[in-house]
Amino acid sequence: MRVTLGLSAMLLVGCMDRIAHEDPTEVSKRGACTMLENVSFSSIEQQPDCGLGPTGPVACNWAIQFSPNDASSSQFSWHYSDVGVSGLVTCDETGTIRSDEATLYEGHFDDATLELIWDDVAYAPR
Repeated sequence: MRVTLGLSAMLLVGCMDRIAHEDPTEVSKRGACTMLENVSFSSIEQQPDCGLGPTGPVACNWAIQFSPNDASSSQFSWHYSDVGVSGLVTCDETGTIRSDEATLYEGHFDDATLELIWDDVAYAPR
């Protein structure tokens, strides 16, 4: 019994050494996007695809809003084209914004210029 138990423990430890672990310092640097919470942004330039009008495609400004969720994440609501997407985001000290695994979007906020780049489109606070 001792030999089996010891062998099982060694096999388990051997497997655990091979599992990639996320760097805990990187995880601890991410949290809620408090500087963006309760702020609405509008795309700086009109985007070409916002649905169809009587004469064809209509251009408009896309919008994204951030709101509080908890200490480790914020909520976002993004309206682009004729689509709306929402989910959770985290921010780090470099201004990088990452959405939850369900939506997989990424952006960057420059607190000096207040410009938000979200899914390769530039936004400004409105």
